[in-house]
Amino acid sequence: MKYYIITPVGTSLIRSNQPNKTILSEMRARNSDDDIVRKNIEKHKKHFLSAITENPNKSCAEINSISLFMENYSKDKKPTISLLPTDTAESYLASIIISEYFESQGFIVKKQIIKKLSYSDPKLFRREGLKNLIEKVKSEILTAKQTNCIPIINATAGFKAEGAILLLLAQLLGLDIFYAHELMRNDLVLFPKLPVTLDPMFWNSWKPIIQAVLDSNNTNAGIMQINQFYKLAKYLDLDQGRILFDIDEDFGGVTLSTMGLLLVNSLNVQISDIVLPESTVDINKRINLNESEMPHAPRGSRAFIEKVKQLSFIKNVRNEKFVYTIYSRVKPKYDNRDPNEVRIVFSDGTKGLELVVLTTAKNEAENYQAKRLLAEHLNIPSNSEISDESSHLFLPGELLDDQFTEVISSLAEKIEKAEEIIQQGHEIIQPYINNAERERTKAKQHRKEKEKVERQLEKARKRICELEDMAMDESTD
Repeated sequence: MKYYIITPVGTSLIRSNQPNKTILSEMRARNSDDDIVRKNIEKHKKHFLSAITENPNKSCAEINSISLFMENYSKDKKPTISLLPTDTAESYLASIIISEYFESQGFIVKKQIIKKLSYSDPKLFRREGLKNLIEKVKSEILTAKQTNCIPIINATAGFKAEGAILLLLAQLLGLDIFYAHELMRNDLVLFPKLPVTLDPMFWNSWKPIIQAVLDSNNTNAGIMQINQFYKLAKYLDLDQGRILFDIDEDFGGVTLSTMGLLLVNSLNVQISDIVLPESTVDINKRINLNESEMPHAPRGSRAFIEKVKQLSFIKNVRNEKFVYTIYSRVKPKYDNRDPNEVRIVFSDGTKGLELVVLTTAKNEAENYQAKRLLAEHLNIPSNSEISDESSHLFLPGELLDDQFTEVISSLAEKIEKAEEIIQQGHEIIQPYINNAERERTKAKQHRKEKEKVERQLEKARKRICELEDMAMDESTD
């Protein structure tokens, strides 16, 4: 079998064979797609190829290290060479020249740029560049194995961070990796496969969380909401697992870190690897509705409920209450006392119906997966995900919009609850109000009767006074 050498590409070819003193400075901070690459190819390709031809092993780190590897380990068969330049003008220029040289020597050469792996933006370098490197190297390893080649990694050239990541990835995948310093003329360093293993207890604890975040990484947003992440991880030691995730407190998002992605690619974690057990409840017996309320339900409720029951992990669906909302959504709330429960709101745009869906989920990670699958199946948003047109940027406006929608929905529920309490209060105090009204009416009647009696007494007093006056007049006479 022949070897399949995967090698990053640095700038030693340009640095060691500069046609002029300004070529490197002119290309600094420029990406691989900058027109300066084409211009330098047109101007200086012959110069660089001539420098390589005169002394291949001294021309650059990539050619020297691959030549040393062939002399020591692959004299009979020419390996396939996979060049991985960074997303910089100088690295890409070097890869074009090196590729052309090896092809002229009869090698099969591939050339693929590692996007976002550039020193111009350190955050993108860490968040995306190194992740793209890991994914590209893993892809090349699979290609090598599919073509019956032995994959091996050359960690000589490129950014120092690339070498560190590739060394760890090689150890996790059980691959050989080699390195040659520029002063090594006759030999190189071959790093053997070490018995590197991961603590099974640590991995089994964090694997469901990694899978959940990995699923979120492949949504339009590319992130998991931070509050959802903390809910999933609340029973684990976050200090131990923090190395696996990029947790952005400012924007409220969580993605896999470089280390997390290393483990994903080396331990074959698959997207949606959480498999929910199938329900043992007959599909025709999964709906349990309060029929007295259904005539008042939003239009299309029955068809929506029928669609819910179709998923294999559904055990029961029932209607819970009406809510004031124009949005259909899967609610994010999780209660560890009922890990199998998922709440869904269906709205026809005028009012909503909240459903309680019982699933086969047995823990929070499985509950999260059930929510995700339900949202996907019903084509409605899940509040544990963020809709966004970008696959890699945290956009606070979208996060706030999603949170605002949830706040409005929550306020609507609270208003509904308050109205229920007010109605209950009315029912409790109404008898007292009625009694007070009756007493008020009686008091009014008593007041009228008292006033009548007082008028009659006043008339009587006046009549008595008149009679007394008449009696006095008669006695005088």
